[in-house]
Amino acid sequence: MEIRVSAIDSKMVNLAILKIAQYYIKKGHNVDWYNPIFDLYCDKLYISKIFTFSKDIEYLPINAEIIKGGTGYDVHSKLPDEIEDITNLSQAYELLYPQKNYSIIFTTRGCVRNCPFCLVRQKEGLTHNVHMTSLNPNGKYIEVLDNNFFSSNTWKERLDLLKSLDQPLNFNTGIDVRTLTHEQAKALGNCKIKRIHIAWDSIEDEKQVRKGFDIITKYISPSYISCYVLVGFKQPNIIDSDIYRIREIWKYKIAPFAMGYINYDDSQHKRTQEVKDFQRWVNRYIYKKIKWQNYKPRKI
Repeated sequence: MEIRVSAIDSKMVNLAILKIAQYYIKKGHNVDWYNPIFDLYCDKLYISKIFTFSKDIEYLPINAEIIKGGTGYDVHSKLPDEIEDITNLSQAYELLYPQKNYSIIFTTRGCVRNCPFCLVRQKEGLTHNVHMTSLNPNGKYIEVLDNNFFSSNTWKERLDLLKSLDQPLNFNTGIDVRTLTHEQAKALGNCKIKRIHIAWDSIEDEKQVRKGFDIITKYISPSYISCYVLVGFKQPNIIDSDIYRIREIWKYKIAPFAMGYINYDDSQHKRTQEVKDFQRWVNRYIYKKIKWQNYKPRKI
């Protein structure tokens, strides 16, 4: 069979697409990315979409079976067990992502928290261990994609397993500084770290977050740490507490990164221009040079 795959809005390696491709490669089918010009005819087309607002493919193959999945289509969508359970993805990496120099790994899925701006708990349930997938044969570092790495009491074993892979680790989303302990931060500090991403989503969490900042920076240089800052969630404009969080994070020499709220339940939801401007002010480090009230975004 001719199998085609498409990851409409995935900037990173797409795990579901990797597993689908590997499943059909092992069965001896011809697998490749979907090309609307050359793939007028194929047997199956798998389409993955993360965001509800991402545009669908306009030109679909004739008479093909179309299988759509991902949060952008249905938050409850899942792969069939025979595909989900695949762990050796080396052939799919080399076929679909030969240019990528990193691997993606989950050691857990789900989260113990149920934040109103996040779909993880709704989509994946409470934190639970999963089997790790194989590394990219061309990978030089690892993107660890657990949503809340230390929320499972198996963190020591999982961290030791990651360390044994002997590649730098980028904890992309899942280090919750509000509950981080000295033991956990010290264990992180003993790993090869490429980057650690933490978050300060709400001003109400300031006391817990500051405690976490003090702990993590004791064992890991702030130059290796980034902090996501959620904006535009409770209100569509930028308020004083948004600016305050940016400034306070930078006092720790941690790099802030503004994240504009995305409403996954509303395909028409859009960030305001003010939120977009604020993201640019923060994420391009303009905040180091110009105060927000003096920032003229379309003149820089």
